[in-house]
Amino acid sequence: MTENFNAELKAALSSGFKTEVQGLDTWEVDGPYLEPGQQGSYDSDFEPLLIQQEADTFTELLRIRKASGRSTHVLDLFGSGYFLRDLNLVSSLHAVRLKDTDDVYREAAFKRFIARKENNDPRQHHYARIVDYLNLIKEYPFRKVIEGNLYHPKTWSHLASSQRTMGIPDFDLIVARPNGAFANKCIVHPNDSRDYSREMTLRYASIFLRMLNRAYTICAPDSGMIFAESPAIISQHLAKFKQIAESTAKLKVNMMDIPDYWRGTAFSIVKSSQSPVEIEQLITRAFLGSTSSL
Repeated sequence: MTENFNAELKAALSSGFKTEVQGLDTWEVDGPYLEPGQQGSYDSDFEPLLIQQEADTFTELLRIRKASGRSTHVLDLFGSGYFLRDLNLVSSLHAVRLKDTDDVYREAAFKRFIARKENNDPRQHHYARIVDYLNLIKEYPFRKVIEGNLYHPKTWSHLASSQRTMGIPDFDLIVARPNGAFANKCIVHPNDSRDYSREMTLRYASIFLRMLNRAYTICAPDSGMIFAESPAIISQHLAKFKQIAESTAKLKVNMMDIPDYWRGTAFSIVKSSQSPVEIEQLITRAFLGSTSSL
């Protein structure tokens, strides 16, 4: 992205943002404990956007795509791909996060299973299914978990290397649900009257939008889809991004508020053969003003 845009990112990282996110990589919404339709799950929070694609779950979305003879290469940013329960529908699955959490969740689910089995609790079957699923996804041959900080170029280089090794030209479905430092630092309650400075907004916008642009460039050029959640502090700019993207770049952008106010806005981007190769200029215009002002 622009030189000044890169400088803002580097300044944010050097000022302590890097240390804030370390270790904040096990959160319940990402975990395999939620049933696909349960509140807070990927399917639940993105449901209105999925319905616009004539599907009510990500499983159904991939089923439709596969039935039409298209590939289903999936990338889960900040997660492990646990929201995909039918791996037979997946051509490949990449998960990028700080640490691989398979064993953490599996051990926790097994302990819960044992405790409930000893008490003859019917919930034991729920946790038994989770253990079985984690064993399955861990051994799935077309899944790759990349450990790394998504705020650093090195992690994206590792992802690109894995793509080449597995022969994946682009990802057909990219899902990004950033939490951690974004939620902790970017909470904006509807009744919050505090004045959030342009400097603070720019810091977090720079980090999030740089990642969005990177994700966009590796999303399949024809009918590739991105489903993401934006930090609350920059959600107000999404409407402008939608307007610019649809009017000038042949991009379909849908958006919706998430019930939990602190988690911002969910949105989807659907690419077409006429979509631009990258969206740096669109991002700059919508979120950060003109390039010359940066």
